[in-house]
Amino acid sequence: METIDFVNYLKKVIIDDNNQIYKELFETTHLEDVTDDYWESALKLFQNMSSGQRETLMKIIKQVQIDTLSNILYVLDNGIGLEEIILSTKSEPQTKFNGNLQDIFIEKIS
Repeated sequence: METIDFVNYLKKVIIDDNNQIYKELFETTHLEDVTDDYWESALKLFQNMSSGQRETLMKIIKQVQIDTLSNILYVLDNGIGLEEIILSTKSEPQTKFNGNLQDIFIEKIS
């Protein structure tokens, strides 16, 4: 995969697709169907906003996603912290990424 294709793919799946999902969830979810306290609070906030405020919130969400993805790409571009990961992986060959990085991350912020 070419670098530009990789960046375009990440932008599509992380920013564009997720923003559409958020927009649809905020606009179509009924409060009585919500079981998560965080989501209930967010939905109540959204429902009490004017259409202009809702648009601003969606722009803020998008900008946070852009900043986050940009920071991750910066880390990958510049190898920040990656040298230690590569060295530890070489010294411990059984250590490798096994597809659960997202799960580990979610556990750390929960």
